[in-house]
Amino acid sequence: MIITVGGMRQGRTTARSTERPSELGFGKEEIEFLKPIEVYAEITKMGFDIYIDLTVSTSIMMECGRCLGRFPRDITSRYRMLFVPAQDGMQGRTAEDGVYLYRESTIDLADHICEAVRQAIPMKPLCKPDCRGLCQRCGKNLNEGKCSCERDEDQTYHPFEGLHL
Repeated sequence: MIITVGGMRQGRTTARSTERPSELGFGKEEIEFLKPIEVYAEITKMGFDIYIDLTVSTSIMMECGRCLGRFPRDITSRYRMLFVPAQDGMQGRTAEDGVYLYRESTIDLADHICEAVRQAIPMKPLCKPDCRGLCQRCGKNLNEGKCSCERDEDQTYHPFEGLHL
């Protein structure tokens, strides 16, 4: 999504687009997208400053962190940015501050859309909140039923099982 700053009126406006992940630089091995990325941007121009409130949503295929099963997940992320015009010798304002510089009459949001998608992906995705995981002895998916291992305790996911303190 490219925002054209030149000729933009003061105040608030909105923009929508549908982006193909491959056109944003995502490789098939990185994230498996099930549908295109929907982008909604609320843009506010105040003087030469441009405030952008970006919302991205899509659906991706994930692998459960407990049972290793694959499942689809809808993700949505909101990303806020401030763009200010770059001036000669301008220092002290960086992306780390949430302030970005623009030099042209357009602002390309491709990198920001990618970042918003990556931030929406959970670090340890679960196929369902009560996923029972895999048996630590035989590897059977405990969501599909009990395994044949003989165990005294119930066969639920115990993240600290086997640790001797």
